[in-house]
Amino acid sequence: MGLIESYLFEVQEKSISISRENPNKVLDEFSTLWIDHINYVNSIQNFPYKKANKKLFTEKFNKSLRVYPNSHTLFTARDNDKLVGYVQVGITQDGGHGQIISFHFLKDYRGEGLGSKLIKEALNWLWKNGAKEIELGTQGGNEAAVSFYKKHGFKIQGYTLRHEKSKY
Repeated sequence: MGLIESYLFEVQEKSISISRENPNKVLDEFSTLWIDHINYVNSIQNFPYKKANKKLFTEKFNKSLRVYPNSHTLFTARDNDKLVGYVQVGITQDGGHGQIISFHFLKDYRGEGLGSKLIKEALNWLWKNGAKEIELGTQGGNEAAVSFYKKHGFKIQGYTLRHEKSKY
């Protein structure tokens, strides 16, 4: 495991550890949860990725490494050794732009306050490491995510519209 720092807490009779890990050291576990995330989002609305797979994960992960080469990191929640949630973050090389790249919990671990603990750790780390602003993107049909992010201080600042050639 690529453990960088960690702490343990109890939630609903589960012993959960929150850690900052090196994403390169936990790629297999991370890819499995990321694929679950994309397929979950796809079930909410027609997300641009059809069916997520290891190839798509590798492509997106490598892009993150190029955009955030010195700060790409992963905050994880583990139930014993099982990865049950993560927040993937990075800061651009100029040090100004923090990004929540991806955020997901397995279904059985949602609604227990774990996401709040993890997002707070990630936000604190981004601010402490020089981010001047932090942004993220989420799908318009994912009202639970929008509500969660608003609860943690994010504000909607615009919309992204996509034109698909096949629909024209």
